[in-house]
Amino acid sequence: MGRNDSGNLYAFLAGGLLGAGLALMFAPKSGRETREQIKEYAKGVEERVKTQVGDLKDIASNEVHRFKDKAQDAVKEGKKAFKEEMDKFSES
Repeated sequence: MGRNDSGNLYAFLAGGLLGAGLALMFAPKSGRETREQIKEYAKGVEERVKTQVGDLKDIASNEVHRFKDKAQDAVKEGKKAFKEEMDKFSES
């Protein structure tokens, strides 16, 4: 590492330390308060996701039942039509 390179490294480290110090001085909340705020936000997001997943499960379940009912009706209609055609065939 040359002399200029080590100067750049020291300037970089000094800038990083200065930036970290300024961030701590001007931070509106303490680290503990910030972590608590993030934790509460995450809990809120978790609850909203759980609610939405539950809603989606309900919607999916209802759609499955609706599809199942339509399929059963279609099968009944198909059987009825088949029987009618078989009766027509038997009569001739």
